[in-house]
Amino acid sequence: MSVEPADYLPEILLLIRDFVMKTRHPLGMNTKQCDWCREVSDKVSEESRTLIYGGCLYNVMGFTHKLSSVLGIIMKEPTKEARLKILRRLRFLSSISRKILKESREYTGIPVMALEILDKLGYEVRCLNEEPYSGALLYDLGFWNELKEYGSWLTQFFKERGVERIIVLDPHTYDLFAHVYPEMMSDFDFEIINFIDIILEEVKTGKLSLSLNEKTIVTYHDPCHYSRSPHRRIIDEPREILNSIEGVELREPSNTKNLSECCGGPLEFIFPFLSEEVAKMRFNELMNTGAKYIVTACPICQLNFYRAAKKHKESKIIDIIELVYHGMRRWR
Repeated sequence: MSVEPADYLPEILLLIRDFVMKTRHPLGMNTKQCDWCREVSDKVSEESRTLIYGGCLYNVMGFTHKLSSVLGIIMKEPTKEARLKILRRLRFLSSISRKILKESREYTGIPVMALEILDKLGYEVRCLNEEPYSGALLYDLGFWNELKEYGSWLTQFFKERGVERIIVLDPHTYDLFAHVYPEMMSDFDFEIINFIDIILEEVKTGKLSLSLNEKTIVTYHDPCHYSRSPHRRIIDEPREILNSIEGVELREPSNTKNLSECCGGPLEFIFPFLSEEVAKMRFNELMNTGAKYIVTACPICQLNFYRAAKKHKESKIIDIIELVYHGMRRWR
């Protein structure tokens, strides 16, 4: 007798798989909900072969953040059939999700900032009014057959739009696009560029100068897909950027770089409360540095730390893109 994944995998994982494969969105909505590009349509070049791509991840995190209390009840016991039926119907929330996403500037504003930075630096790029999900959860959860199928669809999607280069903003998408998809599919031959690499290069050449109005203590949290990647580890690059910002003092937590502790993200689908405890432990470790800002480069880490920071109103968790954006606005 053959054993199928559905025979032993938690239903919530199968649900996420089905959402991604059927709707191109991990919450079962549609790509119209990932339309941050419309805000900066005057700064894009439709003829450009270079795409700046958020992978719909920032929009998903924004939606999850706004509905965290509702999702928390549903996910409290992710094996309960009734609750999973509610989650399966989340796609019908699309009528209100656009308003929710526009209010979630902690996340949806980050791709906008990234594009405005590139525009200021003279890059000609384009973005998508309806941005499909990257497929990263299929990789993280081990759905290899579905991942290859999804990657093939995504490859065709990009090629039909004349894309040759893709600038990615988060570690999950970067690892997937730069290393995993090219190994699975020979025609996934796009040039993959990490946004952090662009910023660091511009800083090193002296084209980009960054400063803040006042001295600010920050600490940096290493996302696992950067610090523990079996392919390329991006550890020093974010720190070089932070150290280049005039007015910024970078303090390291006890566990840092490739020994950095996880934000708890991989656990949240099956053990949400354990995930929250892991996030709290890491958050407290970061706060013990005395930093005013916790800086990360991953929207999933950012969301988990927001949850952990509920009783710490004085703390602020920001993406490194946001810090560069504010430093660049004071560009002399």
